[in-house]
Amino acid sequence: MAPFKFLSPDAQVLKARYYPSSSPLEATVDYRSSLTWRSIIRSKDIVQQGYRIRIGSEKMVRIWKDQWLPRPSTYKSTTPPPDGLENAIVVALIDPDSGEWDRPIIDLLFVNEDRGYILGIPLGRADQLDIHCWHYSQNGLFSVKSAYSIARQTDNPSSPSSPNPMHQSVYNAIWYANVPQKIRLFT
Repeated sequence: MAPFKFLSPDAQVLKARYYPSSSPLEATVDYRSSLTWRSIIRSKDIVQQGYRIRIGSEKMVRIWKDQWLPRPSTYKSTTPPPDGLENAIVVALIDPDSGEWDRPIIDLLFVNEDRGYILGIPLGRADQLDIHCWHYSQNGLFSVKSAYSIARQTDNPSSPSSPNPMHQSVYNAIWYANVPQKIRLFT
């Protein structure tokens, strides 16, 4: 499943070279990888912390492998998959007649906590596609600003989300310095 759709020619080249039949979140780096690709992959851990899927009509989401539950931090089921169902998809949890969650199957397969998350997800209309979204923004779109905030919290989890006042003054001095824009972008 390749949830990311890129429009730029550069992104299409990266896809063709580094992850032709998967998603960028499943891609890896080898010794021949470009500096650009290595830099992108270094941010993968941050992206995985906030990336999730909202269930729509496609329902091609893998139950135990994809990040689709509204559970903070992992967005995945904590229930181990039964033998042979490791690659089962969400559509298997939906009653084909009613279009609602199949409660008996969910009760059989999942622990209480997971059941609550699953049953709390509204099912999409027939014309609504699965949505790949970023949890840390109100509109669901990825932004470098929100990813940077998550990266800062990850680097120093004991610190509050607001920066240290001393660091903030250095940050402000650099970013609000009266210098040409190209110098500011270089720093």
